[in-house]
Amino acid sequence: MQNFKKNHEVLLTKCKDFIFLSNEIKANGIIEIHKPKIDFFFFLCKTIISHQISDKVATSIWKKLCENLSNKKNINSLKNSNDFIYKINNIGISKRKVGYIINLFRHVKKNKFFFDELSVKKDSE
Repeated sequence: MQNFKKNHEVLLTKCKDFIFLSNEIKANGIIEIHKPKIDFFFFLCKTIISHQISDKVATSIWKKLCENLSNKKNINSLKNSNDFIYKINNIGISKRKVGYIINLFRHVKKNKFFFDELSVKKDSE
């Protein structure tokens, strides 16, 4: 487990000669980073949705999708493919993005090993 307080103190110590930076770190306080509660599939969906739109709009659309899916954030919890496809079609994103997400969904459901393979590949692959 991360010790955010200790990390914060180390940052303050290392940047004590840089007044502006030190003041910003103090002003921000201790920032804790938590592991996301969504799986890689939903992370990719969120990324596709947010591409080339404002953060505010992307957050609104993502929230709408989560509400429509009863806050399911794991591909294994999506039992009904038609229901997911219907819901993704009705959240207010472009047809192209809908197509990307549906194709990703079908591929992942068909090839369950996809994410395991992806996680061991090199960046160049």
